[in-house]
Amino acid sequence: MKFRILATLAICIALAACSKNDAKKGTDQGGQQGPEWTLSLKSTCTDGSKDSCLGYYGFAVDAAGKFTIGAEHPSHAPRVRALAVDEAQAVEALVKPLVAALKAHANAAEKCVTREEGTAPLAQEHTLTINRLGEKAVVARESVKDSCTSLLEADAAQTLLAKVQELATSHYPTPYPDACLDSIDQFEAKYTDLQKCTISTDCGYIGENYDVIPYDANQVVFMEDYSKVTPVIVGNAAKITAQRDGLIESRDKLRESCGESMWRNPIPTTFRQFYSNAGNPLCEQGSCKVNPAVFAAPASRR
Repeated sequence: MKFRILATLAICIALAACSKNDAKKGTDQGGQQGPEWTLSLKSTCTDGSKDSCLGYYGFAVDAAGKFTIGAEHPSHAPRVRALAVDEAQAVEALVKPLVAALKAHANAAEKCVTREEGTAPLAQEHTLTINRLGEKAVVARESVKDSCTSLLEADAAQTLLAKVQELATSHYPTPYPDACLDSIDQFEAKYTDLQKCTISTDCGYIGENYDVIPYDANQVVFMEDYSKVTPVIVGNAAKITAQRDGLIESRDKLRESCGESMWRNPIPTTFRQFYSNAGNPLCEQGSCKVNPAVFAAPASRR
C-alpha cells in the first residue's frame, strides 16, 4: 500500500514538472503565445480616410489559419475568423521561405526602389510585418515615395504582400466598424452547432438555400457570394435539413435589417468554389470539414 502511494505521488510530481516545462517552453519562444507566426497588414489611404479605408484598422493572417480584422481599432473588438482551406494553404506556401529566412537570421535590412516619376499615384500605402515567436520584421512596404522589401527577394516579398492584400479585399469590410457585420456574426454563430458530427457520413456539402447536396452529385459549391455572409458550405446533413426553413427566415431578416450594407464592396467578379464530388466531407474533432482534396481538383476555382 505504501509503495502504491509513493508511486502515485512520484507520477503526480513528474506530471506537474512536465506541465511547468511545457508552459515555460511556450513563454520562452520569444514570449509569444499562440500561432508560430502572424502576418499583419497596415494600410493607410492617401486621402486621409479611416473607416472607409480598406485595412486601416489592421488585417492579419496567422499560422493557425485564421484572419483578424480591426485589431488596431480603439473601441471595437477585433473580428477573428478562419480562412478557407485553400486560402490558408496558399499563404502557408508563401510564408515558408520567410520563416526559413528568420530562422537563419537573414539580413533584415530594407532594400528600396524609388517610385518613378509619372507612375500612377497610389491610393493606399501598405506595410506588411511578420511576428514570429516574438521576433518582428517588416517584409514589404509600399509608399508614395518608394517600394521596400526585406528578408526575401523583392519578387517573393511583393507576391506575399499581394496575397495578403487579396485576402484583405475579400474579408475586410468597408466601412469598418460595420453594424451589419456584427449582426452577421450573430447569424454565423449558428454554424458551430450545425456542423457537429460523430462520423463523416453525418456531413454533407450545402448548396444554395441550405439544400444538402447528394454524395454522388457533381455540383458546384460556392464558398462566397455577393453578400458579406460566409455561406455554410458543409454541415451535419440532418441538422441542416431540419433547420432549413428557420435558416432561410433568419437570413432574409438579416438582409432586411442590413439593407445595402449587406453587400460586399468592392463587388467580386469571381467566386471561390469547388465541385462536390471531388472529395467527400470529413468529420474531424467532432466538426464537419471540407475535404482538402476538393482544392486539388481541376477547375476548383473560377
